[in-house]
Amino acid sequence: MKVLAIDTSSARIVSGIVEVTGTDITTLAESSTTGATMHAEVLAPSIAQASHVAGVPLAELDGIVVGLGPGPFTGLRVGIVTAASIGDALGLPVWGVGSLDAVAVGASGLTLVVSDARRKEVYFAWYDGDRRIDGPDVRRPEDLDTRGSRAVRVVHAGASKYLEELQRLGSVVTERYPTPDSLVHLAVRDGLVGGPSNTLEPIYLRRPDAAEPKPKPRLDVTGPTGR
Repeated sequence: MKVLAIDTSSARIVSGIVEVTGTDITTLAESSTTGATMHAEVLAPSIAQASHVAGVPLAELDGIVVGLGPGPFTGLRVGIVTAASIGDALGLPVWGVGSLDAVAVGASGLTLVVSDARRKEVYFAWYDGDRRIDGPDVRRPEDLDTRGSRAVRVVHAGASKYLEELQRLGSVVTERYPTPDSLVHLAVRDGLVGGPSNTLEPIYLRRPDAAEPKPKPRLDVTGPTGR
């Protein structure tokens, strides 16, 4: 089974072609580009490149896995809409998984996973190994709870500007992003691969920066009276 994997929840735009054989997962090709505001421009060429390198035309795919976030509104929407559009055009199932969950794949012990939420905040979730036990949520990094212990691993996806605050939370701080392998691993683990599409509900956690303009007040104009 050949699967396209996509994640645009962070500044790193990830796509790749993954082969699934039973419980074995092999990445055939991967493309990743860092660009916080370039998701729309970069994603489609990245998918085309991964497809070419893997030697797997999109028409030969068996499904698509996409990260649902949490992430900033615009970038996250690009990945989910792209996955849904390709799935619809080719008649493929699309399976959505948590992006922070993908970062936690392979973790051991109590682990805190965070990503940059902008506005001086981070998205975060707690894991026991790679099983989520709390979150996701959004908060200022200095307000994150240490859960009474520094004996915790902190993994971040592009939140290095908060390194000092993260080091306060855990004895080991490493950087990692979702990968095609980890995204597909989640979909296989949760029994999604091989089944119908699940609900592609983006995890925004807060309102988007852009908002619809408020309606203008009605201006009633009348002509001169007394004529």
